[in-house]
Amino acid sequence: MKILRSIALVLACGALMGLAACHSNDGAKTPAESQTADSTAAPTEGQMGEQVEMTEPSNPLPTVGLRIAWVDMDSLMHGYDYYFAMEKEMASLNASAEKELNEKGQSLQRRAAEFQSNVEKGLLTRSEAQKLQEELGQEQARLLQLQESKRQQLLEEEQVRLRKVTAAIQGFINRYNQSHGYNYILSVGTLYADPRLSITAEVLKGLNEEYAAEHAKNAKK
Repeated sequence: MKILRSIALVLACGALMGLAACHSNDGAKTPAESQTADSTAAPTEGQMGEQVEMTEPSNPLPTVGLRIAWVDMDSLMHGYDYYFAMEKEMASLNASAEKELNEKGQSLQRRAAEFQSNVEKGLLTRSEAQKLQEELGQEQARLLQLQESKRQQLLEEEQVRLRKVTAAIQGFINRYNQSHGYNYILSVGTLYADPRLSITAEVLKGLNEEYAAEHAKNAKK
């Protein structure tokens, strides 16, 4: 099961640092423009005769000197060793579940074929045939239940790995920005982004270095 597309959707909506909202800025007013528009708008009926006091926001968003960077999630994920480790684990779990279900399914098919052959040869009494038919039906129902259980289990395993990879990227970005001081670090999904603002290669290098160090540390335990 591929988890790249899911991870990209988790992180693409807004900034990785949680500093940018996931919305369109087309036609939106700046804080200064919004304040001017509010101060010049006609008063409502409840405000007639009242003096409306305009106050400055306690923490206005800076409009000068913003530091912005972005990462390309597709490039990031296709080069992230931890992502491939998680994907390898999922492939192993899928193969194991498929093997178990195939073995049980083939066993059921053999029993059903044997039952059909014995019925056609007249080797079973009516009561024996009815009993065996009921047993085969129950076994088929159990196999279908197992199939659904495995599906749900694999889905949960995939979601856990998705959260692990997402948390690893988020955690690294947080630590990375402590020494870089960006106001926004965006997961780019726009029509255009200035390549000079990309930190994808730097972030990917740091992610893989951290993963390699952690992997080596765990291997020694």
